[in-house]
Amino acid sequence: MSLQRIPPMSVIIIVTQQFRAYYTALFDLRTPGQQHPPTSNQ
Repeated sequence: MSLQRIPPMSVIIIVTQQFRAYYTALFDLRTPGQQHPPTSNQ
């Protein structure tokens, strides 16, 4: 295991965006769409 180096900022940003998209999808599945209007900023 040679994962002792900190990943570059781009990787961190990509992972964070993936997690945000994942949790946003879960929230949209749990709560009705009227709580937050659909914003498509891809």
